[in-house]
Amino acid sequence: MGNYRLLEDETTGDFAFEAYGSSLEELFKYAGLATMSAMVDLSQLQGKQEYSFEIESPNLNMLFYEFLSELIFVKDVKMVFFTDFEIQIRENSGYKLHCKAKTTPIDNLKQDHFTDVKAATMHHLIVEKQGEQWYCKAILDL
Repeated sequence: MGNYRLLEDETTGDFAFEAYGSSLEELFKYAGLATMSAMVDLSQLQGKQEYSFEIESPNLNMLFYEFLSELIFVKDVKMVFFTDFEIQIRENSGYKLHCKAKTTPIDNLKQDHFTDVKAATMHHLIVEKQGEQWYCKAILDL
């Protein structure tokens, strides 16, 4: 079963989290939710619109970094928060990710905003399998 938790003592001035998933796809889903939770109260989001994208990368760490970067980029350009994720990842001489996500328009009057995530970082980035589950640790630039 997947989940995420904030790492409050990990860094100052940035946002750190770790996430777990029974599959790689579930891990990415919870990492996406952790990223959004840095910015907004997720319980206030409806998730009525859909947005899809694909990413290809030579290795898993870069795929993860590019996934978080895409979420942040789309948030800034389309002015939406992501609320749910359907993710497929295929490995074949590299990695290919397909994501279909639910989004909610950013509304400063109806949503409690905490901070703005500016970028994903490679600093202390970990994506690995630990026993029967997948694990990640990431730091986001605020």
